[in-house]
Amino acid sequence: MAVRFLPLVLLLLSSAALRAADKDPKDDPKFIRAVGQGIDKGIGWLLSKQTTTGKFPAFEDPRGEVYELGMHALGTLAVMKGGHPLDSIEVTKALKMLRTLYDRNVSVMKTYEAGLVLMVLEAKYTTVPPLKKPGQKPKKPKKNFKVSAFDRKWATEIALWLSTKQRPPGLWRY
Repeated sequence: MAVRFLPLVLLLLSSAALRAADKDPKDDPKFIRAVGQGIDKGIGWLLSKQTTTGKFPAFEDPRGEVYELGMHALGTLAVMKGGHPLDSIEVTKALKMLRTLYDRNVSVMKTYEAGLVLMVLEAKYTTVPPLKKPGQKPKKPKKNFKVSAFDRKWATEIALWLSTKQRPPGLWRY
């Protein structure tokens, strides 16, 4: 008799499991809080590595090649996208240092580094802080932002540089 009900029990259990799996974790306050804490912890760690001049550490690969510009741009981007205030002293110094490192490394810049610098410039104008607290309303990205003439010229310079590095059939190397 119990064997007859086994398929029904399995069906009920599996449908309950599927309903639970259908829930969006972004609706779970514990999940939102944990993600927010993780982001804040990551930003804190990154900022602990930033020097007083605003520089993030460089990376040296096994061949001895140093990626000063790319690592700094990546650290800056992560701090900005993680919701650290864009007008904070840390971000302001990081953006100033980005230009210094760009000028110092432009002759040896790699396409990946150029792309990261462009991503930082984009983030400077369009970053929306991530949701870190339950019930927090998402902010909408700015639609009509005005890019400074300096940043527009800089981004154009990088885009033109990238166009000279493109290889057939439209690819770039790192």
